Amino acid sequence: MSVIFRLMFFVCSLFIFFSCSSISNKPNQFEKMIDTTKLYYIESVYSHKFLDIDKGSVDDGANLIQFSFNGMDNQKFKFRLLPDGFYNIISVKSGKYLDVKNNSVESGTNIIQWNCNNAENQKFDVVFQNDGNVNIFSKVSGKCFDVNAGSMENAVSIVQWDYSNSHNQKFAIKIVQ
Repeated sequence: MSVIFRLMFFVCSLFIFFSCSSISNKPNQFEKMIDTTKLYYIESVYSHKFLDIDKGSVDDGANLIQFSFNGMDNQKFKFRLLPDGFYNIISVKSGKYLDVKNNSVESGTNIIQWNCNNAENQKFDVVFQNDGNVNIFSKVSGKCFDVNAGSMENAVSIVQWDYSNSHNQKFAIKIVQ
């Protein structure tokens, strides 16, 4: 009888373990909230360049790029927490929302700015790592912000790509002083 009891206990334990575990392509993370009352710079951990709206544009469709720090408003962003736990990321200069171009789920698609339209491609999951850096995932595709081709150059597009734990997918969020 005790062998059957042990076997049932083992099977139930496995069931509970696997039903409580989630399968995700996202890295290990801990819960941390962004203070939505503050403005932020977003710095690539890999290149030490900052996310920037190309040429300071205020137009729909302008690319999100990386560029050397200049402290201008096109390098400053606001985060807006949504009821579902995702964020909108908003350019301070233009007031436009970061957006996965054309609602695409394909790797290599540019991140752009666009007027707010409440679409899923304007919602992002900001995943904090133990070292304080973040990965930024698109809600629509599950893909991660990525400095295109791991470039260290100015004016290189930020695209979405499958999560790979590479340094060109890690960012530091820094409060504007």
